Amino acid sequence: MSLFGKIFLKDLLLSLLVILFTSGCVSISRTSTGDFYADERIERSITEIVAESRKAANKIKSESRQSAIRTDVTDFANRHFVKANEIVLDHVLKFKQSLPFVSFNDFVDKRKILLKYTTSIEPSLVIFPANYAAAIAFPHGEIFVSIPLITSFNLSITGYDDALLGIFIHEMIHVRDGHSIEQWSTADGRKEVIKGKVFGAMADMTILIPVLSVDYDMT
Repeated sequence: MSLFGKIFLKDLLLSLLVILFTSGCVSISRTSTGDFYADERIERSITEIVAESRKAANKIKSESRQSAIRTDVTDFANRHFVKANEIVLDHVLKFKQSLPFVSFNDFVDKRKILLKYTTSIEPSLVIFPANYAAAIAFPHGEIFVSIPLITSFNLSITGYDDALLGIFIHEMIHVRDGHSIEQWSTADGRKEVIKGKVFGAMADMTILIPVLSVDYDMT
């Protein structure tokens, strides 16, 4: 390549980078780990956590006492569940689209990998019998809600109860924004889940959910 060609190519690349930076498509910050294989390890860890969380959820369902659930209870709960999913998914997709296409920021890169999974799943509602009100979101997308929690509200045929909708939105955010995966990826996180929301076979999940094999930068 001639000298003129090299200068032209250099200027072209520089101009392209300036355009990307000013348009917000690229962001650069100091990388904390310099780990070129972090993406692969995060994806593998998510796959492991999701698979094991399914086992934990299935164990809970298999060991919980089976009983018929009234139609008005399921209809009421499902209506709020669907609406919560619509609200949260719309918000998370907008946030995902706002992330730069190229980034050298570890936190942004991890969020992108998490959101790639969480925005693709189809969450489902599990209504289970219990003697108390409880709700918890599993990394693979199942949200468990106890019958006493649902029946503590006025079971209207139409419309939404703001308080119950808020509960479903809260749990859905854990699923859609990757909070469940991040929390369950550490031993301390699993202990907190068990201590605060234990029901039935839930205690067994401490031995089912693996530790995320990626070191998060705490600085």
